[in-house]
Amino acid sequence: MKGIHLLSGPRNISTAMMYAFAHRDSCDVIDEPFYAYYLRRTQKEHPGAEDVMRVMPSDPEVIFSKLIFQERSTDELFIKNMPHHMEGVDPMRMNQMTPVFLIRHPSLMIASFTQVIPDISMVDLAVREQVDMYDLLKSANTPIVVDSSNVLRDPERAMRSLCTQLDIPFQESMLSWKPGALLQDGVWAKHWYANVHASSGLQKRTEHPVEVEARYQPLLEEALHYYHYLKSFETI
Repeated sequence: MKGIHLLSGPRNISTAMMYAFAHRDSCDVIDEPFYAYYLRRTQKEHPGAEDVMRVMPSDPEVIFSKLIFQERSTDELFIKNMPHHMEGVDPMRMNQMTPVFLIRHPSLMIASFTQVIPDISMVDLAVREQVDMYDLLKSANTPIVVDSSNVLRDPERAMRSLCTQLDIPFQESMLSWKPGALLQDGVWAKHWYANVHASSGLQKRTEHPVEVEARYQPLLEEALHYYHYLKSFETI
């Protein structure tokens, strides 16, 4: 089985990427398997946190055995993950999967995140954790680094390139789908996935960095350091 491990910060196009892979012929997807573990460990007040912790396992051993490494009949497995959710968990346990780091300009992440949760920190953006995990996982498997702005600028070119780097065939079904929820959506989808549910695929658009409020400027400057580090390894 081909394993694809997407590691993204929040407020990126990671959910759309999960939808793209879910519409392949033989690909199972898992939506943020360590989210309940993260919420229980940090006690972050995210929308729907109680529901997440009620329905999802928060024990890493159960997550690995019951979710990630369970037997499945598909040819591919795509995991949408966030590196800060895995603090305290050894990511090398997933080193047989191809790591794909999805990055986005931090100003866009901050502007989007703070519409839902105004008080955020570096941990919430996960870019520092992305760098730490990149440096760790590269010893076992050459990571793929994708800037979401490049995907949005030309979705077909970007997805074709990603499939080539993953050594899987590109499928047109990855580019468009019917609006609505995905069966594999996490229980938190109603709080975060409205735009994806209203979409009909990877829509072409151009993104540019935006101005953030003055109180977020120090956060932006620190996050840019990590973003530019990962961008230096960009493959798409």
